[in-house]
Amino acid sequence: MKYFTLVLVLALLVTPAGAYEEEKLKLIKEFLVVNDAQNTLETLRLDNVAQLKNSLVQNFGAGANDPLALRIIARVMERYTELSHEIFNWPKWEKKYTILYADLFNASEIEGIIAFYKSDAGRAMTRATPEIGKRMQQEMFAANNETSAKINAIMQEINAEFKDEVDALK
Repeated sequence: MKYFTLVLVLALLVTPAGAYEEEKLKLIKEFLVVNDAQNTLETLRLDNVAQLKNSLVQNFGAGANDPLALRIIARVMERYTELSHEIFNWPKWEKKYTILYADLFNASEIEGIIAFYKSDAGRAMTRATPEIGKRMQQEMFAANNETSAKINAIMQEINAEFKDEVDALK
């Protein structure tokens, strides 16, 4: 009888929490639909692929139209496009988004967020989100190029400073 009572008490305690979490997960899924997260991720993937192609063309410079360069770019883009589907895989990111939102928001906050995204301002935000992501990605790419150039310059300076010591070791 004690065992039955314990099971009954545990079932009563767990059920509301489980139901609350289930409702919260449904709300998160609704939010991901309302804010068009899957389409935004796909737009970011396509922008990422385009940025890589632009970068490759820039790296080839004037020789970018050379038949060999065109074949190399095409091969890299073919492989990267396949990889980008893995990197930007919606089911993987949907799980990550769900965990993140579940950790950061309670159910009533998610309901409020959904209400915002259903409003005119929220729909405007949804429309602008891919462009915001694209521009931020461009900024990060530019910053990365600047940082790489600075690191290369530092390495060249240090190599020049230690050239005699390096030559002596040979």
